[in-house]
Amino acid sequence: MNKRFKHIILTFCLFIFSVFNCFAQHFTVAYTYVAGKNEQIFLSGLKSVSHDVIFKTFTSCKNPDIIIAFGETGYLSAENSDKPIVVTFIPLKSKNITTKNVAGYFYTNFDIVKIADILKKKVPELNTIALVLHDENYIKYVVQQKIYQPLVQILEVRDTNKIFYKFREAMESSDMVLLMPDDFVLNYFSFRKVLKMLYEKEKPFVGFNKKLTNYGAKLVLIPDYYKEGVKAGKFLRNLFKNKMKFQREEFFITNFNVLK
Repeated sequence: MNKRFKHIILTFCLFIFSVFNCFAQHFTVAYTYVAGKNEQIFLSGLKSVSHDVIFKTFTSCKNPDIIIAFGETGYLSAENSDKPIVVTFIPLKSKNITTKNVAGYFYTNFDIVKIADILKKKVPELNTIALVLHDENYIKYVVQQKIYQPLVQILEVRDTNKIFYKFREAMESSDMVLLMPDDFVLNYFSFRKVLKMLYEKEKPFVGFNKKLTNYGAKLVLIPDYYKEGVKAGKFLRNLFKNKMKFQREEFFITNFNVLK
């Protein structure tokens, strides 16, 4: 009798769960082509906090609630949709992302405030960090973070002939040089020479590539794309909670694994 009673209770609970699940509101997210390893890791993090969301590829989903666009190419393939779009893996300098229905941007640029926090904790005696940058939009963003002035010094470069001159200036005026990714400044032609200059001057520097641990970097910060995906997933949940009403938001990379 006791076993039969337990069976009835279990059957009833399963019935209630199935009824609730049928009437629970689900959302469908369509995502554009995922090209690289980092994007795939990001997507895994995104899905991990979206248990009531149905994920489909953009090409197989006719009527999604929202679109996740990976990169500018992904955005351009979805820009004519009337659904909210969350654009990921784009640089701050991207000029083609203009559609009004973009709900959020997840940039490939790094959050300078978060980086400054990490460096101050790891190197308490640090007073000044120098960055050599070309990207006007990112420079504008860094300047706006006034709480970290004069900790962060920006040396702007417009001419390729001035790159090494600016790095010499950075080494002389700061405690540490931050090798912020910027293709104009640090590229195939300039990177090795900059590393040589830092080595010869025994100047502490921070980079964002694992290989730099072999070149004397004091610290290396590696973006954690899984946690960035989790952050994007939480943003999606808020969109669903607010019934797709949004004020366009911008997100920089804030999650890093610190090496050394």
